[in-house]
Amino acid sequence: MLDLGGVVFGNRGTQSVSIDWDIIMELNHKFDGLSLGSATLAQYLDEYNQRTKQTLSHTQFLDNIWDTIHFNQPLLDWLYPRYAIYILSDNYRENIEYVTERFQLSRWTSGAYYSFQYGMTKADPMIFKHVVAEIGLPVSDFVFVDDSQYKIDAAASIGLKSILYTSNTELFAALQGAPDTPISKH
Repeated sequence: MLDLGGVVFGNRGTQSVSIDWDIIMELNHKFDGLSLGSATLAQYLDEYNQRTKQTLSHTQFLDNIWDTIHFNQPLLDWLYPRYAIYILSDNYRENIEYVTERFQLSRWTSGAYYSFQYGMTKADPMIFKHVVAEIGLPVSDFVFVDDSQYKIDAAASIGLKSILYTSNTELFAALQGAPDTPISKH
């Protein structure tokens, strides 16, 4: 079970003409509202446009932001023939619809689950219980990979094996060295 931001994708992109990552990071506190469905992309984008003195549409904003972020396709290419891949991400509907189409994540994944669907983020261990139950496999069949320690801790609190992501090399070594490997490709 993989996180998107910081694992499948970089968690910060490069500066561009229309994307100011310093402002994106300053507005990051609003991301939970988007992820929970209590705020809208329009509200977020209004403030971003105001602070950057732009008039980006939703599509322009998403096109431009995703042009600056690294897609970790080597990770998916390595995992795909070995394991069933599930995505669990704190994210918002518009972003996921865009990313799913642009990067064709379904080519690698067996399923995808998002915070806005559950009204909770990965800081709440219940989201892991819901997703594991929905997939219908025992918690012992999963390994959760995220770049945030507090999310790793939340997953571990329900008995989910977890790995703090730092690089592909370290993740591959950890998975290959695990005595009880997560679910095999089905």
